[in-house]
Amino acid sequence: MIAIDFNGVAAFLLDDVPEWGRGISLDARIPSAYERSLTGKETRRQTGDTPRLALKWTSILASPAQVTNLRNSLQTLAQQPVLCPFWPGGFDAGAMPTATAQWYV
Repeated sequence: MIAIDFNGVAAFLLDDVPEWGRGISLDARIPSAYERSLTGKETRRQTGDTPRLALKWTSILASPAQVTNLRNSLQTLAQQPVLCPFWPGGFDAGAMPTATAQWYV
């Protein structure tokens, strides 16, 4: 986990490579909410236009330095966003693109 500047905002980048044998799980949702009137004759539906992504994977930290770095970064974390590469995007580790919204969630 490294500290970066993302679109002018301080953020952390979680760049540990997943263990590909255990798989990667991606869940995408668009939030919606329903409101019913007091009489029950009409319903209003609020829908979002931005998908919410949840990405799950397992990484193995090979060295004590990586474990220490992750622990220290998590302790430092306050209000900063945490970015992680969009691993299903299909790029190789070590050849990651720069931190842009297109490849990071």
